[in-house]
Amino acid sequence: KKAADLAKAADAKAAEERRLAEAKRAEEAKKAADAAKAAADARAAELRRQAELKAAEDARLAKEAADRAAEEARKSVAAAKAADERRLADLRVAEAAKKAADEARLRKETDTLRVAEAKAAEDARKAAETQRLADVARREAEARRAAEIRTADEAKRAADAAKAVEAARRQAEAPSSEAARREAQRKMEAEAKKAAEAAARAIATAKEKIAAAGRQPAPAPAPGRAPREQGSAAPAPVARPTRPGTGAVTTCANAGGMEGGVYIVKPGDSYWSIAEQHLGKGIRWRAVKRANPRLGSVIHPCQRVAIPK
Repeated sequence: KKAADLAKAADAKAAEERRLAEAKRAEEAKKAADAAKAAADARAAELRRQAELKAAEDARLAKEAADRAAEEARKSVAAAKAADERRLADLRVAEAAKKAADEARLRKETDTLRVAEAKAAEDARKAAETQRLADVARREAEARRAAEIRTADEAKRAADAAKAVEAARRQAEAPSSEAARREAQRKMEAEAKKAAEAAARAIATAKEKIAAAGRQPAPAPAPGRAPREQGSAAPAPVARPTRPGTGAVTTCANAGGMEGGVYIVKPGDSYWSIAEQHLGKGIRWRAVKRANPRLGSVIHPCQRVAIPK
């Protein structure tokens, strides 16, 4: 029985030891499992942290790439805008240069036209002056001839009157009746009066001839022009020659008027003045000239100029 108790006690002790050993193993297994779980959790957390860091880095890199792309796009837009501005500036400079060249060419053409018109006007003035002087010389020659004829007539009448006076005197001196002598004396006095009047007229005619030969009107000098020499006269203000350098003067009653869309040139007109009057601006004179290709660079009175629409 004692041995059975000892054996029982030994079995109980062995069972306790086995239980304790199993409990210890279970505790150790549990600790190992907890440690493995903790390690797994830590590794998972580390992996998550690394994934988050990588995601953040990727996001940062993506943002930087997007920022770089946006900056490059902004620079590209700015460069394109700058290029457009340079192109527009170049176009403006080219347009300004073209406008300046056109204005210079227009000024040159206008100056050339004005010089041609001034030359034509001066030629017309000279031609009109020549014509006027020729007319004056012709009228003076005719006046001298008429005065010479009148002088000759008056001298002849004076000579006839003197002869009649002499005949009357002789008749009065001849022996005759008193009545005949009185009649002869009356005739002699009448003939003497006629002779005196004829002599006075002849003297007056001679004086007029002398005065006309040395008298010519002195013209008033034009503004900006030196006075002419004594004996010359100003040209007629409203008449101009049909062509420069000719003496034919042409005037017309309807000069300066319109006839069915056609303007009749008056003295002093030019393409510039016609464009200014009918088109509103003198600078449009080339349109008037193009509408009249048969006319020359200088127009003359009484020419017909079509007015463009």
